[in-house]
Amino acid sequence: SAGRADLRDLTTAIVQYARVSFGAISVTYWPWDAETRRFLPQLMVADGIPEDDLDYYRANEPRPGHVTFLTLESDYYCVPDIGTEPLTADAMKRLEHSGIRSFQAAALEIGGEKVGVLYVSYPYKRSYGRDDRSALASFAAYASWLIANTRRLRRADTTQKLAQTTAREFALGGDHQKTLHSICAHAIEMFDCTNAVLFRYDQSSNTLINPPTTAGHLENDALLRECSRQKPDDWLLTLLRAEAPVIQENVGTNESLQ
Repeated sequence: SAGRADLRDLTTAIVQYARVSFGAISVTYWPWDAETRRFLPQLMVADGIPEDDLDYYRANEPRPGHVTFLTLESDYYCVPDIGTEPLTADAMKRLEHSGIRSFQAAALEIGGEKVGVLYVSYPYKRSYGRDDRSALASFAAYASWLIANTRRLRRADTTQKLAQTTAREFALGGDHQKTLHSICAHAIEMFDCTNAVLFRYDQSSNTLINPPTTAGHLENDALLRECSRQKPDDWLLTLLRAEAPVIQENVGTNESLQ
């Protein structure tokens, strides 16, 4: 979408400029979504990192306790020599392949809203002093302002487009399935997610209406449609009865989803 493209163009420009400004071998930006409280690997951008290493980093999304989370919580983190860090052999191999020997990282935040973490990396050991931290903090503050404002404008524009689309389709008595797909498509743009699924529910019969409406990428769309032919199980009924959004950060830890 145009909104997502605008944000990616901006963050790409930020990492490119930061790499030149700090004389770094690479710069990486990990976007953070404060609403879902998770990093967004599909929107991570970097300059100076090989593409296969980027794929590895995206596939290994930061978890609590990871350096990226620690940076988000403490605002700043530095590693003068990765050889002194308790890293896994695979992580060390990836960093070495990327040419990284040391780095400093800063949380991007504006008005109390965290928008991500910026890594500035070097191919040699180096110490980081007060001036290094101050320079990165100043850059991070400006980058945070740019990203936060672009996100707000994009979401406002997405909401307006969705309202206009649904109002027009309902007013014209158009295809409701098209309207439902518009809702899913706009949800992907608004929440920066990989896919969206909309289940319609018939309360009188306690069943889902087949097929569900989807947008984005689903690895097993056929299985999803098969599941929709069944009556809602306890997990789905919990979603239906919930008064607030339900967030599942790791579906692999939810026994009811197995």
